[in-house]
Amino acid sequence: LDLAKPGAPPTELPQPTAVEALTPALAALASNPTRARRLRALLDQAAEDPRFNPLPHGAPRAAAFAEAAHTFVLDVLLARVRAEVTGMARRPEWSTAAAETAFKLPTFSAYPQEYMTNAGEYLLPLPQHLEAIADVAEEERSAAAA
Repeated sequence: LDLAKPGAPPTELPQPTAVEALTPALAALASNPTRARRLRALLDQAAEDPRFNPLPHGAPRAAAFAEAAHTFVLDVLLARVRAEVTGMARRPEWSTAAAETAFKLPTFSAYPQEYMTNAGEYLLPLPQHLEAIADVAEEERSAAAA
């Protein structure tokens, strides 16, 4: 179905071929000529006016949805890390006073605390998992484009 026939007046409805006549969309257009003319006028306006915006609220809402989805994904990915470090300042190893020594040296353990090890073990493989997801998404986009 060619909706943009060169030289055709805007009110002329396209004529379907035998294969196109089987589509439900064309049947709906053929059954209601008034709506078909309105659709033709809308398509002509979209073709002629580069500023044409059929959904003025759609783009901002889509952007807001994308931002909300982005925030949600980050919250989910970092939830385990947040759970591990929540209340870190109140833990005994952070609130005990340093032992007095002759030199002003920092005091720390030779081994990391368990909660930091857990957070690190979660964060280290995260890029590899995300890269695998990105690769699958790229393959799907490539397959859809082909």
